[in-house]
Amino acid sequence: RGDVESRSAQVTVTRRAGADNARMRILAIGIDAYLDPALRLNSAGRDAKAVAKMFEARGKAVFRGGVTAKVLTDEQATREGIAAGFAWLASQTRPEDVAVVFFAGHGETENDEYFFIPQDLKYTGPGSLSQQGLSQGALQAMVKEIPARRVIMLLDTCKSGKLTDAFGSRGFKIKKSLTLFSQTTGTYMVAASTAQQLALEDTKLGHGIFTYAVLEGVKGGADYDGDGQVSIRELILYLDAEVARISKERFNREQYPVAFGTGRNFPLVATQ
Repeated sequence: RGDVESRSAQVTVTRRAGADNARMRILAIGIDAYLDPALRLNSAGRDAKAVAKMFEARGKAVFRGGVTAKVLTDEQATREGIAAGFAWLASQTRPEDVAVVFFAGHGETENDEYFFIPQDLKYTGPGSLSQQGLSQGALQAMVKEIPARRVIMLLDTCKSGKLTDAFGSRGFKIKKSLTLFSQTTGTYMVAASTAQQLALEDTKLGHGIFTYAVLEGVKGGADYDGDGQVSIRELILYLDAEVARISKERFNREQYPVAFGTGRNFPLVATQ
């Protein structure tokens, strides 16, 4: 009741070995051409496509059940379209699978709450963000519906670090099933920046800095132990170092990713 963890209990389970047919399912969302031209970005759509393609190519050697991605860009990534994408992800995953959700676009905070800005948001005055944006509460509710016990969210948006606070809160842990948050599984969220920072794009790199680091890490940069695979914890360690290094090198300012995770480590991709 006091949120204090007890000493671990040990249980021995004997089962007949069988094929591991876990699957990876990816929902990648990137918005450049917002309905409001003032919000236009340059590489978010490219980011989403590149991340989906990289995980599809490198994940097949790890997930015998196969890897499938759905990519939503620009006018496909309306508030309704994003909700439909999450519904697809929920319908395509089983408890033993891994679900990856990637966002690239605009994020904003209002009244201490994070919002992802869908493509069709139209500013009409105060309250537009809360009425038309995707709030952290709405995102939490959609993640709750995903059956997979291993869920990863990667957010290349400004101020997305605020969302990790929400997913790490006691209230969300209670609402999310204990199965999903148990120590035998893992749910991880990695945001491109803190709650106060911008997420930088680099035209020379062709991607957001955070996305570029994700791609380089999945290619093998994050394979710290040299076992030919990149695990979720290796990727988080890599992003923590590389995003700050690249932003300092390219823009003379540091961008710090923010991560929240619970549960055991697990491989994401093979490096070859």
